[in-house]
Amino acid sequence: MRHQTLAVLLTTAVSLVAVASAKDPAPVPPDFKLVAGYGPGYSSWLRWQYTISADGKVAQDIGPGGRGGGERVEKETTISAKDVVALFAKVKEADFFTLKEQYKGKVTDNPTLVLEVTMEKKTHKVLVYGHRHLRAKEDQDDADRFLAVWAEVIRKVPAPNPEQKPEMYKPGAYVKKKKA
Repeated sequence: MRHQTLAVLLTTAVSLVAVASAKDPAPVPPDFKLVAGYGPGYSSWLRWQYTISADGKVAQDIGPGGRGGGERVEKETTISAKDVVALFAKVKEADFFTLKEQYKGKVTDNPTLVLEVTMEKKTHKVLVYGHRHLRAKEDQDDADRFLAVWAEVIRKVPAPNPEQKPEMYKPGAYVKKKKA
């Protein structure tokens, strides 16, 4: 009887380990790097670029603003391994490497968002200009995938512009074309 109980406990333990490891995200490749850049257009917001590496190091290059305000600042910070895993997971979930290189709304003086991801010996860079003004449904769907990664970046490393929150980049927030 004792052997049966021990066998059941062992089987249960092995099953739990298998389930737990199946839910673990894929490991972050050692060459993983995400560069996020923000261009404010002609506004007082600061431009910025963050370079996030697989080890959690974040190089920040901030300012000046679109109208020239503010001084340029370079600093370094870190994010947790858990945060790096979350960013990597968002990149995978967005199928980032299948996005086009550019998406541009037909507007002027809007922000430019740029993400460049390196992993598994490949690099892909995507620029999105005037994301709320994209007209084609396919471009909007792709921009939503891009924005999911973008918002995750500024959740992990907040933007230097206090009003620039992840909620600004929610999927589906497109300006409706006015009817004549």
